[in-house]
Amino acid sequence: MVDTIKKMTTFFREDFATTHMFEKELARQLKIPPLACAVRAVPGYHACGSEVFAPPRKLLSNGDHVMLLVAYGRLKGRRLFEFQDSNGLWVGSRGFVKFAAGSNLITEFLVIDV
Repeated sequence: MVDTIKKMTTFFREDFATTHMFEKELARQLKIPPLACAVRAVPGYHACGSEVFAPPRKLLSNGDHVMLLVAYGRLKGRRLFEFQDSNGLWVGSRGFVKFAAGSNLITEFLVIDV
């Protein structure tokens, strides 16, 4: 049996009063991972290895890039989101990257109800 999509909802960062409120909703929706997220494509994230990537505030985006959000948690006391990147195993740590929460890198995410 094939599940059919009943509903798709896109959540946009600008629809929330704060980044914290947006990220709180994102973490709440991550009940059944993964979630498709649009992430600011900023230089350097691909080379972060297993470290948490937190870009300087002044760093400008080259547009958005879609990644799969697979986890939300903490590392060394720092809140983070972990993504599987679509660019391959050479990115981050075997294709997975960790972004610091609160860094405004996530611009939107999609929830699919089946």
